[in-house]
Amino acid sequence: MLFAPLLAPALAAGLPLDVELVRPTLAPDGTPGQDTPYTQPPGMPRFAAVIQAEQNPVVVYAAGDYAGAAVSSRTLVQAGARWGPLPRMDISLAVPFAWQEGGRFPGSAEGMALGDIELAARYRLLGSDKSALGVRVDLAMPTGDTSAWMGEGTFRPGAAVVGALAVGRITLLGEAGYRYGAASVTDLELVTGSSLVTNAAVRWSYERLGIGFGYLGRVRLAPDAGPRDHASALLASVQIKAPRGVVVDIGGGPGLGGGVGASSLRAFLGVAWTPEPPRFAVRPVSPGALTLAPPVEEVPDLVVRPPPAPPIDGWAEGELAKVEGDRIVIRDPIRFVFAKDEVLPESLPILEDVARVLAQNPRLAYIVVEGHASEEGTFEYNYALSTARARAIYRVLIEVGVHPDRVGYRAMGEVAPESLGLDEVALAANRRVVFRIEHQLSSEAPPPVWPPVPVPWTGKLPGVR
Repeated sequence: MLFAPLLAPALAAGLPLDVELVRPTLAPDGTPGQDTPYTQPPGMPRFAAVIQAEQNPVVVYAAGDYAGAAVSSRTLVQAGARWGPLPRMDISLAVPFAWQEGGRFPGSAEGMALGDIELAARYRLLGSDKSALGVRVDLAMPTGDTSAWMGEGTFRPGAAVVGALAVGRITLLGEAGYRYGAASVTDLELVTGSSLVTNAAVRWSYERLGIGFGYLGRVRLAPDAGPRDHASALLASVQIKAPRGVVVDIGGGPGLGGGVGASSLRAFLGVAWTPEPPRFAVRPVSPGALTLAPPVEEVPDLVVRPPPAPPIDGWAEGELAKVEGDRIVIRDPIRFVFAKDEVLPESLPILEDVARVLAQNPRLAYIVVEGHASEEGTFEYNYALSTARARAIYRVLIEVGVHPDRVGYRAMGEVAPESLGLDEVALAANRRVVFRIEHQLSSEAPPPVWPPVPVPWTGKLPGVR
């Protein structure tokens, strides 16, 4: 059967159908087409570009029979940026354009074409820097070339739920979303309209290497949609985290089911770059400016710090902090928002228990909150982050009732690691907070009284948060 006379008028008129299955996400720790709930830190940009080579991305049917490829090959480039205006939130803009070679039909789309520009906003609802849940709203704007199968001529809003679950070195990623579209049936028996997007992937990570395998799916929701209007694909990828904030993704895979947009085969190369934080100017300071507490001279009841006591086995019910030797140890690590100095609500009870320990031990005259970071990032960035996190804990302790004379803070950045190695277990152990007892009064002296004082930055009396 000859289909050219039937297909030529429709192709020449242009079809408002955006067929691309692998949408640009520019996602940290994701792969092309697979979004993640991780967001950029406030003020931190991320630039990314993905180039794909696709075979047979658009195949058409007439009178229920396979007619051939309307686009036989496509080289697609998706470039854009993400930026975090607020904690747990970021916005992104992506621009797709492509060079296409047509199929055997007159009027098949060929040459350079621009796709629909996509604007998106993401918010991380809950979770840590590994396991998290977030939402995304997006908008495809009608900038694409409808005759090249890269635009639909209308604004298309959408929304999705995105999640990540980390178990050791394995991370499971999932996405379920909806994209609005104007419903119609083309002369080529293709159905346009709203669609349901479901993506899933599993990733294995070791130091700077990640290997992933995923499924991408799109289902047209129009009543007249058939199997050829849906699309799905399998993708395998390798991710390499290079120095200076550069991430490289390489991969590809086959389409499934022969639906429009499900290329018979695709390969991709992605490059992303997150600029390193600005280097901080270092200026000389006087020796006195480095003193954490006023010097104590000839105080008879001030004793040398005792040697560390043997570890105490077990924790009492409800106990989250206790004194061991020259430290106040905590049962669980303090958790922060990813790359931020914001203490997660789940860790506030731990700091309230540290305040309880100090209240019950008035002879603990001065402790220092010491912040440490893992060796990811530059020395300057890690020092700044550990300083900000130690200061955040210092503020919480004062807000819940610790006298300001009894607590200070300092940062060590990455120079005093707890564990050696670049695996996630070692890195997690090095991201820590230590409560060091710097001054302890003799048990023979009467315990001092620490009266409540207003919080310096609010002027209000402290209380439990």
